[in-house]
Amino acid sequence: MTQDEKDYEEFINAQKALRDILYLFKVLIEYGGLEDDLSYWEYGDFDPLYYIDWNKLPDDIFGMDLSILHTGSAVLLICDVLQAWGQGGYPEKESPHIYKIKQLLKDRRLDHIPELRDALSIALTSEYGEDIPGQHLYNTYVLKTFKALGDDGTT
Repeated sequence: MTQDEKDYEEFINAQKALRDILYLFKVLIEYGGLEDDLSYWEYGDFDPLYYIDWNKLPDDIFGMDLSILHTGSAVLLICDVLQAWGQGGYPEKESPHIYKIKQLLKDRRLDHIPELRDALSIALTSEYGEDIPGQHLYNTYVLKTFKALGDDGTT
């Protein structure tokens, strides 16, 4: 496979991840906030640990889309931690996924979005994620994304 073919495949996979994130955001809007019991069909098959800081192609190709990939990945990871608390498996049974989330923070891979980095850290340390500003994060990163996508610049 040539480098151009690899780049194209990477681009297509990122587009699929964007589709999954936008559907996740639609589901969260239906729920009215961040959710602690998401199933696979509600967020698709994108890997938030991969796309949290993904930047394989120049920003000018994606524009706003890189931001959606990054923030959508962070929102899903926060929901994952809330789900772990809600199902009683965290922190007593730290799953490999939770370990990877902690490693992501340790490696500073979310430093480009400080508010979501801090919220993810809080979700990992506060019982049942009660101390995260869930409604604020929902309004800022989920609702505003849809509003921005629908804004044609004439208002």
